[in-house]
Formats: sequence, structure tokens, C-alpha cells
Amino acid sequence: MSPPAGIPFVDLSSNQPPSKTDWAAIAASGHGHAFLRATEGVVPDSAFVAHRKAARAAGVLVGAYIFWRPRHSAYENVQALLDAAGTLAGTDWDLPLVIDLEAEDKPDQLEKEDLEHHVSLGLTEIRVRTGVSPLLYTGPGFVGAHLPADHRLGQWALWNADYRDTPALPRGWTEAVARQYTGTGRVPGYPGNADVSVWLCSPEELRSLCYPKP
Repeated sequence: MSPPAGIPFVDLSSNQPPSKTDWAAIAASGHGHAFLRATEGVVPDSAFVAHRKAARAAGVLVGAYIFWRPRHSAYENVQALLDAAGTLAGTDWDLPLVIDLEAEDKPDQLEKEDLEHHVSLGLTEIRVRTGVSPLLYTGPGFVGAHLPADHRLGQWALWNADYRDTPALPRGWTEAVARQYTGTGRVPGYPGNADVSVWLCSPEELRSLCYPKP
């Protein structure tokens, strides 16, 4: 697939070992933003600290995300994320925190209304604890299968996951700030597959999402 129009960025985790990742090359290739997995549920990502240090040293603006596990309470998920990523915009991270909503394992399955409530609590708690509204990463297939038809999560900024040539927004949103378009992208600086996305918002809106270092 050809990259869609927009400013490109990557998201990495321990699936992309820091020892194999050249952040200077990633930055030089035009991928100036990155989201790094800080936790999977309540379990810290073993590569987060190393990736964050190297990415920021290369001049890459960094955000952190949690792979959301509804098997834990919303507050347990959020506490784990903040313990790993920190709470201070511009100091601990440069881009908003993100809830990655895609887990379909049986222990993570809730009734649709319960899942909506669970994620809403998490998003609100992050905003209260950090003073910054987080992004919600999810896709149309997951939303259609696991959230109510009249859910109210569309008030949160969306990072849309849709790999199709003709993407669609999940039910409940009229726009997205970003789109992940492949999970098998190739990025200079890493030899294997990488998740690659593009920002869909205007340069002004993107600047408003970035937090300058104090």
C-alpha cells in the first residue's frame, strides 16, 4: 500500500528491540514522532525506557500508550500507565498519552455498555491526572463489534486503525486526528516490520498536540 497523505509517525514496543532500532535513522527518514508502548494492561513494556531515551536523544517527539486490558479495572490500567510513562507533558512525554483499544482475548471481553464505561473512565482519569486529553486508538471493526451503537466515546480524539485502501471511520466519529495504515511498514532504522501511521490533522492542530520541554 502506498502511504496516505499526512505527516508520518511510528509506534514501537518491545516487539521492536531497542538493540535493533536506530532512532537517528528513523528521525532522519522524516518520522519525527513516535508512540511507544509503556504498558500492556498493568505490565510494563520492557523496552519503553530505552526506546524513550534513544528517541528523544535523536530529536523524535515521543508519546506513550497503554494496550488496554479490561480484565483489570480502569484505575489499575491508568495507574500502571502513569507509573511507567509519567504525568508531566513536556517532561515525561511530548505527545498525548493513548489508550490502545483492541484487546479481544476472552478475559478482556465485557458487555458493550460495560466496555464503553470502562474505557470512558480510563480516558477521563488520564485527563484528570495529567491535565491533557488522551487519544483513543481503535478501528471500525473493533468498534462495530464491541461498543454500543450509540456509544459516546466519539468525544475523544481518534487515532484510527484501518489498513484498507479505502478507510472508514469507526461508528461514532466524524473525524480522526491520525490513521494507522499498516502493521508491516518498513522504516529506515529498523530491519523488521513496524506499525506506521500518518497525522491527518492540520499543522496547527498537530502543534497543539505537542508539548515543548520546560
